[in-house]
Amino acid sequence: MQERQAWIRHGQELRRPLLVNPALADEGHVVVVGAGLSGLTAAYRLREARPDVRITLLEGSDRAGGVIRTWRKDGWVGEFAVNAS
Repeated sequence: MQERQAWIRHGQELRRPLLVNPALADEGHVVVVGAGLSGLTAAYRLREARPDVRITLLEGSDRAGGVIRTWRKDGWVGEFAVNAS
């Protein structure tokens, strides 16, 4: 039950508006470290909120997605987390 409540609470967090520091306008460049689900979401939401800001997304591996992998077999496609905690 605790896990389900955490998912519900997390979903509500995603619906809240993204708060961007007004001082960011002076800088004009943001670096997001990690292209996992959180990093991709942060970069996407920042782009929506501030299209004038330059965003650099850094990832240490050769693919985006973090621990999430895509499985394909016989026309089926699934997403699963290899090592999510």
